[in-house]
Amino acid sequence: MEFGIFKGRAVAGSEQFGETTNGNLQIALTMRMTVREGLTQEWATVLIFSPESAKYSRERLVLLGWDGKVGDVTDLRGIDKNEVDVRLWQDSYQGKAQIKCEIMTGARMTFDKPLTKDEFKRRLAAMTGHSAAGGSGDKPDIPF
Repeated sequence: MEFGIFKGRAVAGSEQFGETTNGNLQIALTMRMTVREGLTQEWATVLIFSPESAKYSRERLVLLGWDGKVGDVTDLRGIDKNEVDVRLWQDSYQGKAQIKCEIMTGARMTFDKPLTKDEFKRRLAAMTGHSAAGGSGDKPDIPF
């Protein structure tokens, strides 16, 4: 088994449905990764569907090419359509070595309270007393 970040695709029909020890729903998908020209390896990635993580698991399914409806995550047609970055690494849990596999989603993050640019500018101006665009040639007195 080689570790690193590889290009890979989900294997259609490999899905397994289950439940974690904490009672959250989960789906395991086999990921087929290209290690180098002519050499592939497979490992399972697990998507957790808890109230906190379901949106991230759904995002990973969409990245794979899932064309299902939000309410029907059991119909995973299309999950083998897109090539994605897959991270495979070894970790330790309770003193035992484990291999982990993750579909990478990029450097994006999700805020609890997202704002539009205009809302951000308005609130920054209200907080600092200056417009976010500046415009007067003066350096705004922003405390960061």
